[in-house]
Amino acid sequence: MKSTVRLLLVLPLLASIGWPNFFSGGWGGASWHSKVKGEAVTVDLGEGKYLFALLRYVRNPEYIENLATRSLYNTTKRVWVKEAFRRVVTSQKTIVVPRKLYPLLATFEDVKDPKTVKEVNPDNLAASFGEGYRLKAITLDITDEPVTTGKVKKVLEWLGLYPEPSLGPYTNRTNNIPFYLRVTHGSFLRR
Repeated sequence: MKSTVRLLLVLPLLASIGWPNFFSGGWGGASWHSKVKGEAVTVDLGEGKYLFALLRYVRNPEYIENLATRSLYNTTKRVWVKEAFRRVVTSQKTIVVPRKLYPLLATFEDVKDPKTVKEVNPDNLAASFGEGYRLKAITLDITDEPVTTGKVKKVLEWLGLYPEPSLGPYTNRTNNIPFYLRVTHGSFLRR
């Protein structure tokens, strides 16, 4: 089976820009608040194979909250300015996500066993899914349409109510840490 994958990210982002206050870093601190509610993009590749574009991960927990603005400005740095948010909200268009900003991609050897989660190299989908698979592009669509819900939970029935738990038992390792410890339930689902 040959397949070219185009990931379309539809992400709900609740963000407000306002005056600095004590809770957001005090005077001179951050003047924004953001919260993501939604689910990882879930792509059914057939034959029990799924590709997930994760919402967050341990190395960069605020990643998805700033993806649209960073993509518009083609930067890996935070872009938390009012003009950037205005530009995203008013664009009503498709934003191509630059390769350097791709979300963390994952799959499972067995979707019923969270410990079998594996990181997917976006430049080599064939290594995870077999010959003939490749990722063509990742795009964000800015839209007023409601975000789909329930798709990730149908595939990953074991997802819990809370975002914090990792996907497997802790180890005493300080290096070669299993991938299942670097992602959490919240990487797939944020309520």
